[in-house]
Amino acid sequence: MLSAYGIVSTLLGVLLLAAVVGCLVLWSSHRSDVDEHHYQIRAKKAAAEWALVLMNMNNNNLDASLRRLRDGTAGQLKAGFDATMQPYREAVQQLPSYRSTQIESVVIQSVHHDLGDIGTFPTAAPEPAAAKVGSRTDTIQVAATSVSGSPGTKPQALYWNLLVDVSDVDDNLLISGLRVLR
Repeated sequence: MLSAYGIVSTLLGVLLLAAVVGCLVLWSSHRSDVDEHHYQIRAKKAAAEWALVLMNMNNNNLDASLRRLRDGTAGQLKAGFDATMQPYREAVQQLPSYRSTQIESVVIQSVHHDLGDIGTFPTAAPEPAAAKVGSRTDTIQVAATSVSGSPGTKPQALYWNLLVDVSDVDDNLLISGLRVLR
């Protein structure tokens, strides 16, 4: 037989156990959100750095920039890198040598996780080839302005609006897709 104190103690024990379980669930959810936020920051930084190399190419650093860009790619973009970069190479060869670029914004457009047998959510996925590159692919929009010119000429402004697919390949963030928005 339980006394009144025994019943109250049991109820308090159950309440304490429920509070501990609730705290663990909240802490786990918070850690997951923090980890996701840090990953998204890394993905946006990878997209911005790669795009800056692309946007700051000039006749003096063209080959080195293309090598650096190629080293940071994966999947279909890496396989068709020369064909994809040919229009940029031709444009750079016609532009004045001085160029300064300022990134205006870097925004995550969509996230695609490899969910395996669980299923998929109805979110906008990147190009099909890019989705198979790594365990996760985020599509990031990079908007920037480049100012180019030569000494003694009027500077020209060039506005960039790119969609860059950033894939997690063995914990390395690599660019797996590039599209220009008009």
